[in-house]
Amino acid sequence: MNNNISTKDSLINLFNILLLHTSFLLLAFYSINNLGYFASVPLFILISIIHQKFLGEFIHEGCHYHLFKFKKINEILSNYFVGIFFFVSVQNYRKKHFEHHKHDEYFKDTDPETGPIKVYSRKEFWKKVLLDLVGINGLKFLLRYTNHEEEAGKFKTDYNFFLILLLQIVFFVSIFQTKYFLFYLIYYFTLGTLYHLQLRLRVLGQHLHLEKNKPIQFDKTTSRTIKGGILEKMFFTSDITAFHDLHHLHPYYPYRKLREIFNKKQMYSNEDENVYTKSRFKFLNNFYKSLN
Repeated sequence: MNNNISTKDSLINLFNILLLHTSFLLLAFYSINNLGYFASVPLFILISIIHQKFLGEFIHEGCHYHLFKFKKINEILSNYFVGIFFFVSVQNYRKKHFEHHKHDEYFKDTDPETGPIKVYSRKEFWKKVLLDLVGINGLKFLLRYTNHEEEAGKFKTDYNFFLILLLQIVFFVSIFQTKYFLFYLIYYFTLGTLYHLQLRLRVLGQHLHLEKNKPIQFDKTTSRTIKGGILEKMFFTSDITAFHDLHHLHPYYPYRKLREIFNKKQMYSNEDENVYTKSRFKFLNNFYKSLN
């Protein structure tokens, strides 16, 4: 049982997940059945990116046992209401994400979340962006997060992962040779490409330390809160993952508690941009200028 989250907040989380899925499915169903391909495909890609972004935030909360007060329900929601869309069980995601939390400094080769996105030059940055957009990095990401956990020389089977895979196969077969099959493929192509690019830009914003007029360096890192406007909330971080410096200080707190702490900290208005910023786009511009 997680005493840091109330039953009320647990039920609100469940409602929000169901609302996310319902909104996505209704918009997708309407566009597929009422619009031509030139309109329905771009719209479907857009709502898919938003859907995937929020799912990424929800599985992050579930990884920390913050989706639901009771552990078993938290695991069911994380696996079969969220992780199933990613082909990832929360157990495998948690294993990798907790490795990230063991680091006080980021962008180390041993950090599974920040290590793979370290770049020093613009050429290297665009090469990795290209690998994002063709799905290579997305495939590597999936393989990292679906491996088995080795304990005392033996492999521990993650049955939730295999059940998720089975459910996906059943769904895949059931829509094969229907008009929905194309959009299933588009959803997962988007997940393996555009979502992975979004993930790169999100993690860079969370942990990159920048000094004005100095080239990029990774021996000094940070955890940064980014509280932007509607575009930030829709495509990068809503309140669920916005308070990233506080999250690393208090990983046992759900996001509502972090938001409460954030709102009480008046000093944020004058804080260093390496701790708090209102503009991801300004940060990304400064990051790109810092590359060789």
